Amino acid sequence: MNYSKYIKSYYPGFCAGIFCVIMEGICDLAGPALLASMVNKGIRSGSMAYILELSGMMLAVAFLGAMFAAGRNIAASIVSRGFGANLREDLFTKMLKMSASSIDHIGQGSLITRMTNDVDQIIHFINSIMRMAVKAPVVCIGSIFMAFILSPSLSMPVISSVIAACLLIYVCLKIGYARFYAVQKAIDRVATLTQEYLQGIRLVKAFGVTDYEEKRFSSVNTELEKASVSANGALSILTPFITLSIQLGTVCVFYLAGVMVSRDYTEIGIIMAFTTYMAQILQSIVSISNAFNKFVRTRASTERISEILHENEEPDLIKELPKITDSGIVFENVTFSYPGSSEEAALKNVSLTCESGDTLSILGATGSGKTTIVALLLGFYTDYQGKILIGNKELRNIPLYKLRDMIGIVPQRSMLFSGTVSENIRWGKQEASDSELGWAARTAGADEFIDFMPKAYYSYIAQGAANLSGGQKQRLSIARAVIKKPQILIFDDCTSALDVLTEEQVLLHLKKEFPHVTKVIVTQRLATAIRGDKILVMDNGCAAGEGTHKELMAGCEIYRDIYYSQMGRGGELVE
Repeated sequence: MNYSKYIKSYYPGFCAGIFCVIMEGICDLAGPALLASMVNKGIRSGSMAYILELSGMMLAVAFLGAMFAAGRNIAASIVSRGFGANLREDLFTKMLKMSASSIDHIGQGSLITRMTNDVDQIIHFINSIMRMAVKAPVVCIGSIFMAFILSPSLSMPVISSVIAACLLIYVCLKIGYARFYAVQKAIDRVATLTQEYLQGIRLVKAFGVTDYEEKRFSSVNTELEKASVSANGALSILTPFITLSIQLGTVCVFYLAGVMVSRDYTEIGIIMAFTTYMAQILQSIVSISNAFNKFVRTRASTERISEILHENEEPDLIKELPKITDSGIVFENVTFSYPGSSEEAALKNVSLTCESGDTLSILGATGSGKTTIVALLLGFYTDYQGKILIGNKELRNIPLYKLRDMIGIVPQRSMLFSGTVSENIRWGKQEASDSELGWAARTAGADEFIDFMPKAYYSYIAQGAANLSGGQKQRLSIARAVIKKPQILIFDDCTSALDVLTEEQVLLHLKKEFPHVTKVIVTQRLATAIRGDKILVMDNGCAAGEGTHKELMAGCEIYRDIYYSQMGRGGELVE
Protein backbone atom coordinates (compact mmCIF):
# COMPACT_ATOMS: atom_id res chain seq x y z
CA MET A 1 0.00 0.00 0.00
CA ASN A 2 1.13 3.56 -0.75
CA TYR A 3 1.32 5.66 2.43
CA SER A 4 2.56 8.78 0.63
CA LYS A 5 -0.90 10.39 0.71
CA TYR A 6 -0.62 10.65 4.51
CA ILE A 7 2.70 12.49 4.16
CA LYS A 8 1.35 14.93 1.52
CA SER A 9 -0.69 16.82 4.12
CA TYR A 10 2.56 17.48 5.99
CA TYR A 11 4.86 17.72 2.97
CA PRO A 12 6.31 21.18 3.82
CA GLY A 13 7.08 20.05 7.37
CA PHE A 14 8.54 16.77 6.10
CA CYS A 15 10.81 18.58 3.61
CA ALA A 16 11.85 21.10 6.28
CA GLY A 17 12.70 18.25 8.64
CA ILE A 18 14.78 16.42 6.02
CA PHE A 19 16.58 19.69 5.17
CA CYS A 20 17.41 20.22 8.86
CA VAL A 21 18.70 16.63 9.14
CA ILE A 22 21.00 17.00 6.11
CA MET A 23 22.33 20.37 7.32
CA GLU A 24 22.92 18.93 10.80
CA GLY A 25 24.92 16.09 9.19
CA ILE A 26 27.02 18.58 7.19
CA CYS A 27 27.76 20.50 10.41
CA ASP A 28 28.89 17.25 12.06
CA LEU A 29 31.21 16.55 9.13
CA ALA A 30 32.75 20.03 9.16
CA GLY A 31 33.96 19.80 12.78
CA PRO A 32 36.75 17.18 12.38
CA ALA A 33 38.09 18.87 9.21
CA LEU A 34 38.35 22.20 11.07
CA LEU A 35 40.04 20.40 14.00
CA ALA A 36 42.65 18.82 11.70
CA SER A 37 43.42 22.19 10.13
CA MET A 38 43.71 23.87 13.54
CA VAL A 39 46.15 21.21 14.83
CA ASN A 40 48.29 21.01 11.71
CA LYS A 41 48.46 24.73 10.86
CA GLY A 42 47.65 26.54 14.09
CA ILE A 43 49.00 24.56 17.03
CA ARG A 44 52.17 23.31 15.31
CA SER A 45 53.03 26.83 14.08
CA GLY A 46 51.90 28.51 17.32
CA SER A 47 49.58 30.94 15.48
CA MET A 48 47.04 32.08 18.09
CA ALA A 49 45.14 34.16 15.54
CA TYR A 50 44.57 31.09 13.37
CA ILE A 51 43.60 28.99 16.42
CA LEU A 52 41.05 31.60 17.58
CA GLU A 53 39.66 31.96 14.06
CA LEU A 54 39.07 28.21 13.67
CA SER A 55 37.79 27.92 17.25
CA GLY A 56 35.15 30.54 16.41
CA MET A 57 34.24 28.68 13.24
CA MET A 58 33.90 25.39 15.18
CA LEU A 59 31.63 27.08 17.75
CA ALA A 60 29.49 28.55 14.95
CA VAL A 61 29.22 25.15 13.25
CA ALA A 62 28.28 23.49 16.57
CA PHE A 63 25.61 26.16 17.24
CA LEU A 64 24.14 25.77 13.75
CA GLY A 65 24.12 21.99 14.19
CA ALA A 66 22.18 22.36 17.46
CA MET A 67 19.63 24.68 15.80
CA PHE A 68 19.13 22.29 12.89
CA ALA A 69 18.76 19.39 15.37
CA ALA A 70 16.02 21.27 17.25
CA GLY A 71 14.22 22.05 13.98
CA ARG A 72 14.50 18.41 12.93
CA ASN A 73 12.99 17.19 16.22
CA ILE A 74 10.04 19.61 16.02
CA ALA A 75 9.30 18.71 12.38
CA ALA A 76 9.58 14.97 13.09
CA SER A 77 7.12 15.20 15.97
CA ILE A 78 4.54 17.20 13.98
CA VAL A 79 4.76 15.03 10.85
CA SER A 80 4.77 11.62 12.58
CA ARG A 81 1.87 12.43 14.95
CA GLY A 82 -0.16 14.00 12.15
CA PHE A 83 0.52 11.00 9.93
CA GLY A 84 -0.66 8.68 12.71
CA ALA A 85 -3.83 10.70 13.34
CA ASN A 86 -4.80 10.64 9.64
CA LEU A 87 -4.05 6.92 9.34
CA ARG A 88 -6.11 6.07 12.44
CA GLU A 89 -9.01 8.14 11.12
CA ASP A 90 -8.93 6.28 7.79
CA LEU A 91 -8.70 2.94 9.59
CA PHE A 92 -11.71 3.76 11.77
CA THR A 93 -13.71 4.94 8.74
CA LYS A 94 -12.79 1.72 6.94
CA MET A 95 -13.86 -0.41 9.91
CA LEU A 96 -17.25 1.32 9.92
CA LYS A 97 -17.69 0.21 6.29
CA MET A 98 -16.27 -3.31 6.62
CA SER A 99 -18.60 -6.24 6.09
CA ALA A 100 -19.47 -8.46 9.05
CA SER A 101 -17.60 -11.36 7.44
CA SER A 102 -14.42 -9.23 7.20
CA ILE A 103 -14.69 -8.26 10.87
CA ASP A 104 -15.22 -11.92 11.78
CA HIS A 105 -12.20 -12.90 9.67
CA ILE A 106 -9.77 -10.41 11.25
CA GLY A 107 -11.21 -10.45 14.79
CA GLN A 108 -12.15 -7.60 17.11
CA GLY A 109 -9.04 -7.93 19.28
CA SER A 110 -6.79 -7.83 16.21
CA LEU A 111 -8.58 -4.72 14.90
CA ILE A 112 -7.94 -2.93 18.19
CA THR A 113 -4.26 -3.94 18.16
CA ARG A 114 -3.83 -2.72 14.58
CA MET A 115 -5.52 0.60 15.39
CA THR A 116 -3.23 1.18 18.38
CA ASN A 117 0.01 -0.83 18.48
CA ASP A 118 0.59 -1.16 14.73
CA VAL A 119 -0.10 2.52 14.03
CA ASP A 120 2.26 3.46 16.88
CA GLN A 121 4.99 1.34 15.27
CA ILE A 122 4.62 3.33 12.04
CA ILE A 123 4.60 6.66 13.93
CA HIS A 124 7.84 5.73 15.73
CA PHE A 125 9.42 4.62 12.45
CA ILE A 126 8.61 7.92 10.69
CA ASN A 127 9.89 9.81 13.73
CA SER A 128 13.07 7.73 13.61
CA ILE A 129 13.55 8.36 9.88
CA MET A 130 13.28 12.11 10.31
CA ARG A 131 15.44 12.21 13.44
CA MET A 132 18.26 9.77 12.68
CA ALA A 133 17.71 7.45 9.71
CA VAL A 134 18.29 10.20 7.12
CA LYS A 135 21.13 11.82 9.04
CA ALA A 136 23.01 8.55 9.61
CA PRO A 137 23.62 7.72 5.91
CA VAL A 138 24.59 11.36 5.22
CA VAL A 139 27.12 11.34 8.08
CA CYS A 140 28.33 7.80 7.29
CA ILE A 141 28.92 8.42 3.56
CA GLY A 142 30.26 11.90 4.26
CA SER A 143 32.68 10.59 6.91
CA ILE A 144 33.97 7.88 4.58
CA PHE A 145 34.43 10.48 1.83
CA MET A 146 36.23 12.94 4.14
CA ALA A 147 38.38 10.14 5.57
CA PHE A 148 39.32 9.03 2.07
CA ILE A 149 40.33 12.59 1.15
CA LEU A 150 42.48 12.84 4.30
CA SER A 151 44.18 9.47 3.75
CA PRO A 152 43.18 6.91 1.08
CA SER A 153 45.43 4.21 2.58
CA LEU A 154 43.89 4.55 6.08
CA SER A 155 40.38 4.41 4.56
CA MET A 156 40.66 0.80 3.34
CA PRO A 157 40.06 -0.85 6.77
CA VAL A 158 37.16 1.57 7.34
CA ILE A 159 35.46 0.69 4.06
CA SER A 160 35.93 -3.05 4.75
CA SER A 161 34.32 -2.67 8.20
CA VAL A 162 31.34 -0.79 6.75
CA ILE A 163 30.77 -3.48 4.09
CA ALA A 164 30.87 -6.20 6.79
CA ALA A 165 28.37 -4.23 8.91
CA CYS A 166 25.97 -3.83 5.96
CA LEU A 167 26.06 -7.60 5.31
CA LEU A 168 25.25 -8.24 8.99
CA ILE A 169 22.28 -5.85 8.80
CA TYR A 170 20.92 -7.59 5.69
CA VAL A 171 21.16 -11.10 7.20
CA CYS A 172 19.54 -10.11 10.50
CA LEU A 173 16.68 -8.28 8.79
CA LYS A 174 16.03 -11.29 6.56
CA ILE A 175 15.68 -13.48 9.64
CA GLY A 176 13.84 -10.92 11.80
CA TYR A 177 10.85 -9.99 9.59
CA ALA A 178 8.92 -13.28 9.86
CA ARG A 179 9.58 -13.42 13.59
CA PHE A 180 8.25 -9.92 14.23
CA TYR A 181 5.12 -10.73 12.23
CA ALA A 182 4.62 -13.65 14.64
CA VAL A 183 5.03 -11.21 17.55
CA GLN A 184 2.21 -9.01 16.22
CA LYS A 185 -0.05 -12.08 15.87
CA ALA A 186 0.75 -13.05 19.46
CA ILE A 187 -0.12 -9.50 20.61
CA ASP A 188 -3.47 -9.93 18.82
CA ARG A 189 -4.19 -13.06 20.85
CA VAL A 190 -3.33 -11.31 24.13
CA ALA A 191 -5.56 -8.35 23.18
CA THR A 192 -8.45 -10.63 22.18
CA LEU A 193 -8.28 -12.63 25.41
CA THR A 194 -8.06 -9.46 27.52
CA GLN A 195 -11.06 -8.00 25.69
CA GLU A 196 -13.08 -11.19 26.26
CA TYR A 197 -12.23 -11.15 29.96
CA LEU A 198 -13.17 -7.50 30.43
CA GLN A 199 -16.47 -8.02 28.58
CA GLY A 200 -17.36 -11.02 30.72
CA ILE A 201 -15.66 -10.04 33.99
CA ARG A 202 -18.85 -10.38 36.07
CA LEU A 203 -19.53 -13.82 34.61
CA VAL A 204 -15.97 -14.94 35.32
CA LYS A 205 -16.27 -13.85 38.95
CA ALA A 206 -19.78 -15.30 39.30
CA PHE A 207 -18.62 -18.75 38.15
CA GLY A 208 -15.41 -18.53 40.16
CA VAL A 209 -13.22 -19.39 37.17
CA THR A 210 -10.54 -16.74 37.69
CA ASP A 211 -7.89 -19.49 38.00
CA TYR A 212 -8.95 -20.92 34.63
CA GLU A 213 -8.84 -17.47 33.00
CA GLU A 214 -5.44 -16.84 34.57
CA LYS A 215 -4.13 -20.08 33.02
CA ARG A 216 -5.57 -19.12 29.62
CA PHE A 217 -3.90 -15.73 29.79
CA SER A 218 -0.64 -17.24 31.02
CA SER A 219 -0.63 -19.55 27.98
CA VAL A 220 -1.02 -16.78 25.37
CA ASN A 221 1.29 -14.49 27.32
CA THR A 222 3.98 -17.19 27.26
CA GLU A 223 3.50 -17.49 23.49
CA LEU A 224 4.05 -13.73 23.19
CA GLU A 225 7.13 -13.95 25.39
CA LYS A 226 8.64 -16.74 23.26
CA ALA A 227 7.84 -14.94 20.01
CA SER A 228 9.37 -11.70 21.34
CA VAL A 229 12.53 -13.45 22.57
CA SER A 230 12.89 -15.20 19.20
CA ALA A 231 12.40 -11.96 17.24
CA ASN A 232 14.59 -9.78 19.41
CA GLY A 233 17.22 -12.52 19.65
CA ALA A 234 17.74 -12.32 15.90
CA LEU A 235 18.37 -8.59 16.11
CA SER A 236 20.08 -8.39 19.52
CA ILE A 237 23.35 -9.67 18.04
CA LEU A 238 23.29 -6.99 15.35
CA THR A 239 24.62 -3.96 17.26
CA PRO A 240 27.39 -5.86 19.14
CA PHE A 241 28.72 -7.45 15.95
CA ILE A 242 28.52 -4.16 14.05
CA THR A 243 30.46 -2.50 16.86
CA LEU A 244 32.98 -5.34 16.77
CA SER A 245 33.51 -4.99 13.01
CA ILE A 246 34.02 -1.23 13.28
CA GLN A 247 36.35 -1.62 16.28
CA LEU A 248 38.46 -4.13 14.35
CA GLY A 249 38.68 -1.56 11.58
CA THR A 250 39.68 1.07 14.14
CA VAL A 251 42.49 -1.15 15.47
CA CYS A 252 43.80 -1.57 11.92
CA VAL A 253 43.59 2.19 11.37
CA PHE A 254 45.57 2.97 14.53
CA TYR A 255 48.18 0.39 13.64
CA LEU A 256 48.62 1.83 10.14
CA ALA A 257 48.52 5.39 11.53
CA GLY A 258 51.30 4.56 13.98
CA VAL A 259 53.44 3.20 11.20
CA MET A 260 52.73 6.23 8.97
CA VAL A 261 53.43 8.80 11.71
CA SER A 262 56.70 7.08 12.64
CA ARG A 263 57.79 7.35 9.02
CA ASP A 264 56.46 10.95 8.60
CA TYR A 265 53.91 9.82 6.02
CA THR A 266 51.09 11.79 7.74
CA GLU A 267 50.40 14.44 10.41
CA ILE A 268 48.88 14.21 13.91
CA GLY A 269 45.96 16.49 12.97
CA ILE A 270 44.94 14.14 10.17
CA ILE A 271 45.02 11.17 12.57
CA MET A 272 42.84 13.10 15.08
CA ALA A 273 40.32 14.02 12.38
CA PHE A 274 40.38 10.48 11.01
CA THR A 275 39.67 9.09 14.50
CA THR A 276 36.68 11.42 14.85
CA TYR A 277 35.34 10.33 11.47
CA MET A 278 35.74 6.70 12.55
CA ALA A 279 33.63 7.41 15.65
CA GLN A 280 30.98 9.10 13.49
CA ILE A 281 30.94 6.14 11.12
CA LEU A 282 30.45 3.75 14.06
CA GLN A 283 27.63 5.87 15.49
CA SER A 284 25.98 6.17 12.05
CA ILE A 285 26.14 2.42 11.37
CA VAL A 286 24.57 1.70 14.78
CA SER A 287 21.83 4.28 14.04
CA ILE A 288 21.21 2.69 10.64
CA SER A 289 20.97 -0.77 12.23
CA ASN A 290 18.47 0.56 14.81
CA ALA A 291 16.46 2.15 12.00
CA PHE A 292 16.39 -1.16 10.15
CA ASN A 293 15.32 -2.90 13.38
CA LYS A 294 12.35 -0.54 13.49
CA PHE A 295 11.77 -1.09 9.78
CA VAL A 296 11.37 -4.85 10.38
CA ARG A 297 8.75 -4.22 13.06
CA THR A 298 7.09 -1.53 10.96
CA ARG A 299 6.94 -3.66 7.82
CA ALA A 300 4.89 -6.27 9.69
CA SER A 301 2.61 -3.50 11.01
CA THR A 302 2.14 -1.86 7.60
CA GLU A 303 1.11 -5.19 6.06
CA ARG A 304 -1.44 -5.77 8.83
CA ILE A 305 -2.85 -2.27 8.39
CA SER A 306 -2.94 -2.69 4.61
CA GLU A 307 -4.95 -5.86 5.15
CA ILE A 308 -7.67 -3.78 6.82
CA LEU A 309 -7.60 -1.02 4.21
CA HIS A 310 -7.92 -3.59 1.42
CA GLU A 311 -10.75 -5.56 3.07
CA ASN A 312 -14.06 -5.67 1.25
CA GLU A 313 -16.60 -3.06 2.25
CA GLU A 314 -20.27 -3.82 2.63
CA PRO A 315 -21.62 -4.04 -0.92
CA ASP A 316 -24.11 -1.51 -2.23
CA LEU A 317 -25.05 -2.99 -5.58
CA ILE A 318 -27.84 -0.51 -6.30
CA LYS A 319 -27.27 3.16 -5.52
CA GLU A 320 -30.83 4.39 -6.05
CA LEU A 321 -34.14 2.61 -5.59
CA PRO A 322 -37.74 3.83 -5.46
CA LYS A 323 -39.17 4.17 -1.95
CA ILE A 324 -40.21 0.81 -0.51
CA THR A 325 -43.65 1.15 1.03
CA ASP A 326 -44.33 -2.56 1.56
CA SER A 327 -42.38 -4.01 4.51
CA GLY A 328 -43.32 -7.65 4.06
CA ILE A 329 -40.55 -10.24 4.51
CA VAL A 330 -40.11 -13.41 2.46
CA PHE A 331 -37.39 -16.08 2.66
CA GLU A 332 -37.37 -18.58 -0.21
CA ASN A 333 -35.24 -21.69 0.35
CA VAL A 334 -32.42 -19.75 2.05
CA THR A 335 -29.23 -21.64 2.91
CA PHE A 336 -26.30 -19.90 4.59
CA SER A 337 -22.95 -20.80 6.15
CA TYR A 338 -20.78 -18.33 8.05
CA PRO A 339 -17.57 -17.44 6.14
CA GLY A 340 -14.65 -19.64 7.16
CA SER A 341 -16.86 -22.02 9.15
CA SER A 342 -16.19 -25.73 8.71
CA GLU A 343 -19.41 -26.67 10.48
CA GLU A 344 -22.71 -27.44 8.78
CA ALA A 345 -24.80 -24.60 7.39
CA ALA A 346 -26.29 -22.19 9.94
CA LEU A 347 -29.50 -22.06 7.87
CA LYS A 348 -30.70 -24.92 5.67
CA ASN A 349 -33.39 -24.37 3.06
CA VAL A 350 -35.39 -21.95 5.25
CA SER A 351 -38.61 -20.43 3.89
CA LEU A 352 -40.88 -17.97 5.70
CA THR A 353 -43.45 -15.29 4.96
CA CYS A 354 -44.47 -12.26 7.02
CA GLU A 355 -47.01 -9.83 5.58
CA SER A 356 -46.48 -6.10 5.94
CA GLY A 357 -47.71 -4.92 9.36
CA ASP A 358 -47.83 -8.44 10.85
CA THR A 359 -45.84 -9.76 13.80
CA LEU A 360 -43.64 -12.78 13.13
CA SER A 361 -42.32 -14.68 16.14
CA ILE A 362 -39.22 -16.81 15.59
CA LEU A 363 -39.04 -19.50 18.26
CA GLY A 364 -36.23 -21.95 18.90
CA ALA A 365 -33.46 -23.10 21.18
CA THR A 366 -29.99 -21.55 21.34
CA GLY A 367 -28.08 -22.24 18.11
CA SER A 368 -31.20 -23.01 16.10
CA GLY A 369 -30.53 -20.19 13.59
CA LYS A 370 -32.79 -17.43 14.91
CA THR A 371 -30.11 -14.73 15.18
CA THR A 372 -28.66 -15.76 11.80
CA ILE A 373 -32.00 -14.83 10.19
CA VAL A 374 -31.70 -11.38 11.81
CA ALA A 375 -28.10 -10.99 10.57
CA LEU A 376 -29.24 -11.73 7.01
CA LEU A 377 -32.17 -9.31 7.26
CA LEU A 378 -29.74 -6.56 8.29
CA GLY A 379 -27.52 -7.26 5.28
CA PHE A 380 -24.51 -8.28 7.36
CA TYR A 381 -23.98 -11.25 5.06
CA THR A 382 -25.06 -11.40 1.41
CA ASP A 383 -23.48 -14.66 0.24
CA TYR A 384 -26.57 -16.79 0.93
CA GLN A 385 -28.32 -19.16 -1.43
CA GLY A 386 -31.99 -18.66 -2.24
CA LYS A 387 -33.97 -15.42 -2.07
CA ILE A 388 -34.69 -12.87 0.64
CA LEU A 389 -37.35 -10.33 -0.31
CA ILE A 390 -38.27 -7.16 1.57
CA GLY A 391 -41.24 -5.34 0.09
CA ASN A 392 -40.99 -7.66 -2.94
CA LYS A 393 -37.42 -6.41 -3.58
CA GLU A 394 -34.43 -8.77 -3.43
CA LEU A 395 -32.44 -7.79 -0.33
CA ARG A 396 -29.12 -7.79 -2.21
CA ASN A 397 -30.52 -5.13 -4.55
CA ILE A 398 -31.50 -2.74 -1.76
CA PRO A 399 -28.81 -0.15 -0.84
CA LEU A 400 -27.54 -0.80 2.67
CA TYR A 401 -28.27 2.74 3.87
CA LYS A 402 -31.88 2.34 2.73
CA LEU A 403 -32.22 -1.18 4.15
CA ARG A 404 -30.97 -0.14 7.58
CA ASP A 405 -33.01 3.04 7.51
CA MET A 406 -36.08 0.79 7.16
CA ILE A 407 -35.14 -1.41 10.11
CA GLY A 408 -35.03 -0.76 13.84
CA ILE A 409 -33.08 -3.42 15.73
CA VAL A 410 -33.11 -4.24 19.43
CA PRO A 411 -30.13 -6.61 19.74
CA GLN A 412 -29.82 -9.67 21.92
CA ARG A 413 -27.09 -7.98 23.95
CA SER A 414 -28.13 -4.50 24.98
CA MET A 415 -25.12 -2.47 23.89
CA LEU A 416 -25.14 1.09 25.19
CA PHE A 417 -22.37 3.65 24.89
CA SER A 418 -20.80 5.96 27.44
CA GLY A 419 -22.68 9.25 27.31
CA THR A 420 -26.04 10.62 28.41
CA VAL A 421 -29.38 8.80 28.25
CA SER A 422 -30.59 11.18 25.53
CA GLU A 423 -27.44 10.62 23.43
CA ASN A 424 -27.98 6.87 23.56
CA ILE A 425 -31.64 7.05 22.55
CA ARG A 426 -30.83 9.55 19.79
CA TRP A 427 -28.55 6.98 18.20
CA GLY A 428 -31.73 5.86 16.44
CA LYS A 429 -32.52 9.38 15.20
CA GLN A 430 -29.91 12.04 15.86
CA GLU A 431 -32.17 14.98 15.03
CA ALA A 432 -35.00 13.75 17.30
CA SER A 433 -36.76 16.44 19.36
CA ASP A 434 -37.23 16.27 23.13
CA SER A 435 -40.89 15.33 22.64
CA GLU A 436 -39.89 12.42 20.37
CA LEU A 437 -37.34 11.40 22.99
CA GLY A 438 -40.03 11.28 25.68
CA TRP A 439 -42.43 9.39 23.38
CA ALA A 440 -39.80 6.72 22.60
CA ALA A 441 -38.98 6.30 26.30
CA ARG A 442 -42.68 5.92 27.20
CA THR A 443 -43.23 3.43 24.39
CA ALA A 444 -40.33 1.31 25.67
CA GLY A 445 -41.38 1.71 29.31
CA ALA A 446 -38.05 3.43 30.04
CA ASP A 447 -39.58 6.66 31.39
CA GLU A 448 -40.38 4.82 34.63
CA PHE A 449 -36.71 4.83 35.68
CA ILE A 450 -35.33 7.73 33.59
CA ASP A 451 -37.50 10.25 35.47
CA PHE A 452 -35.95 9.10 38.76
CA MET A 453 -32.35 9.38 37.58
CA PRO A 454 -30.35 12.38 38.96
CA LYS A 455 -30.46 14.38 35.70
CA ALA A 456 -33.22 12.46 33.93
CA TYR A 457 -32.43 12.32 30.18
CA TYR A 458 -29.09 14.05 30.76
CA SER A 459 -27.89 11.49 33.31
CA TYR A 460 -24.58 9.89 32.41
CA ILE A 461 -24.32 6.23 31.39
CA ALA A 462 -21.00 4.64 32.36
CA GLN A 463 -18.88 2.60 29.98
CA GLY A 464 -20.63 -0.69 29.26
CA ALA A 465 -23.74 0.76 31.02
CA ALA A 466 -22.32 -0.58 34.28
CA ASN A 467 -24.61 1.75 36.28
CA LEU A 468 -27.82 0.28 34.77
CA SER A 469 -29.62 -3.00 35.38
CA GLY A 470 -30.22 -5.52 32.60
CA GLY A 471 -33.87 -4.52 32.26
CA GLN A 472 -33.03 -0.81 32.13
CA LYS A 473 -30.46 -1.41 29.39
CA GLN A 474 -32.95 -3.40 27.33
CA ARG A 475 -35.66 -0.75 27.62
CA LEU A 476 -33.23 1.96 26.48
CA SER A 477 -32.29 -0.29 23.55
CA ILE A 478 -35.97 -0.57 22.63
CA ALA A 479 -36.39 3.23 22.89
CA ARG A 480 -33.38 3.69 20.60
CA ALA A 481 -34.95 1.40 17.99
CA VAL A 482 -38.48 2.84 18.04
CA ILE A 483 -37.48 6.54 17.93
CA LYS A 484 -36.56 6.19 14.23
CA LYS A 485 -40.11 4.94 13.48
CA PRO A 486 -38.90 2.17 11.18
CA GLN A 487 -40.90 0.07 8.74
CA ILE A 488 -39.57 -3.13 10.30
CA LEU A 489 -38.88 -3.65 14.02
CA ILE A 490 -36.67 -6.58 15.04
CA PHE A 491 -36.45 -7.78 18.64
CA ASP A 492 -33.59 -10.27 18.89
CA ASP A 493 -34.39 -12.09 22.14
CA CYS A 494 -34.17 -8.68 23.78
CA THR A 495 -36.88 -8.97 26.45
CA SER A 496 -35.17 -11.78 28.36
CA ALA A 497 -34.11 -9.40 31.17
CA LEU A 498 -37.69 -8.12 31.63
CA ASP A 499 -40.21 -9.80 33.87
CA VAL A 500 -43.29 -11.24 32.16
CA LEU A 501 -45.58 -8.35 33.21
CA THR A 502 -43.16 -5.62 32.03
CA GLU A 503 -42.55 -7.50 28.80
CA GLU A 504 -46.30 -7.71 28.15
CA GLN A 505 -46.73 -3.97 28.79
CA VAL A 506 -43.85 -3.09 26.43
CA LEU A 507 -45.19 -5.33 23.65
CA LEU A 508 -48.72 -3.89 24.03
CA HIS A 509 -47.28 -0.36 23.77
CA LEU A 510 -45.43 -1.35 20.60
CA LYS A 511 -48.51 -2.94 19.04
CA LYS A 512 -50.54 0.19 19.77
CA GLU A 513 -47.90 2.66 18.50
CA PHE A 514 -46.83 0.64 15.44
CA PRO A 515 -49.92 -1.05 13.97
CA HIS A 516 -48.59 -0.89 10.39
CA VAL A 517 -44.98 -1.79 11.17
CA THR A 518 -43.73 -5.32 10.49
CA LYS A 519 -42.42 -6.78 13.74
CA VAL A 520 -40.02 -9.72 14.08
CA ILE A 521 -39.70 -11.12 17.60
CA VAL A 522 -36.88 -13.60 18.17
CA THR A 523 -37.38 -15.45 21.43
CA GLN A 524 -37.05 -18.66 23.39
CA ARG A 525 -40.15 -17.85 25.46
CA LEU A 526 -43.34 -19.39 24.17
CA ALA A 527 -45.36 -16.84 26.18
CA THR A 528 -43.70 -14.13 24.06
CA ALA A 529 -43.87 -15.97 20.73
CA ILE A 530 -47.56 -16.75 21.08
CA ARG A 531 -48.41 -13.03 20.74
CA GLY A 532 -47.30 -13.04 17.10
CA ASP A 533 -49.65 -13.29 14.11
CA LYS A 534 -47.46 -16.13 12.90
CA ILE A 535 -44.78 -18.26 14.54
CA LEU A 536 -41.72 -19.74 12.82
CA VAL A 537 -40.21 -22.68 14.70
CA MET A 538 -36.45 -23.13 14.14
CA ASP A 539 -34.52 -26.29 14.92
CA ASN A 540 -30.83 -26.84 14.10
CA GLY A 541 -30.89 -24.34 11.22
CA CYS A 542 -34.10 -25.67 9.68
CA ALA A 543 -37.65 -24.32 9.67
CA ALA A 544 -39.49 -27.03 11.62
CA GLY A 545 -42.86 -25.34 11.25
CA GLU A 546 -44.65 -22.08 10.43
CA GLY A 547 -48.15 -20.94 11.27
CA THR A 548 -50.42 -19.82 14.07
CA HIS A 549 -50.33 -21.32 17.55
CA LYS A 550 -53.32 -23.50 16.73
CA GLU A 551 -51.82 -24.74 13.46
CA LEU A 552 -48.48 -25.55 15.06
CA MET A 553 -50.06 -27.38 17.99
CA ALA A 554 -51.81 -29.55 15.45
CA GLY A 555 -48.94 -30.14 13.04
CA CYS A 556 -45.51 -29.45 14.64
CA GLU A 557 -44.14 -31.90 17.18
CA ILE A 558 -41.20 -29.67 18.20
CA TYR A 559 -43.60 -26.80 18.92
CA ARG A 560 -45.80 -29.07 21.03
CA ASP A 561 -42.75 -30.21 23.03
CA ILE A 562 -41.79 -26.58 23.68
CA TYR A 563 -45.36 -25.74 24.64
CA TYR A 564 -45.69 -28.56 27.16
CA SER A 565 -42.23 -27.94 28.64
CA GLN A 566 -42.92 -24.23 29.19
CA MET A 567 -46.66 -24.02 29.67
CA GLY A 568 -47.41 -27.36 31.28
CA ARG A 569 -50.02 -29.90 30.28
CA GLY A 570 -52.73 -27.78 31.78
CA GLY A 571 -51.81 -24.76 29.68
CA GLU A 572 -50.41 -22.78 32.64
CA LEU A 573 -47.01 -21.12 32.50
CA VAL A 574 -44.36 -23.24 34.22
CA GLU A 575 -42.15 -20.94 36.37
